[in-house]
Amino acid sequence: TEADRSVSRSSRNAPMKGASKSRSVNCVEDGRMPIDNNLLERDIRIFATGRKSWLFSDTVDGARASAVVYSLMLTCRACGIEPLAYLRHVLTELPQRADNADITDLLPFNFAKTAAA
Repeated sequence: TEADRSVSRSSRNAPMKGASKSRSVNCVEDGRMPIDNNLLERDIRIFATGRKSWLFSDTVDGARASAVVYSLMLTCRACGIEPLAYLRHVLTELPQRADNADITDLLPFNFAKTAAA
């Protein structure tokens, strides 16, 4: 009957409802877990806005370069560095280095250490 089918459906969904409840309880009991994802939503908004423009990358290398720049700018933001100041530093330092030079000190998280010193 219809009633039996609805009971059967609700019993199949019961473990999922319990699992969801336990996750929300974990969020309340452990204060380190964020209850929302606003930070992530804010970070991906920029990506979603530019997505249509990036569809028109002419080459794979161009798309890869866009992804690298985007990643560097978000890393700057995560490290609390002004992206324009970081780019100025990198674009003045990079031409002065040899082609095979180690450039790990130019990464955003290392830039924060050198800017503070």
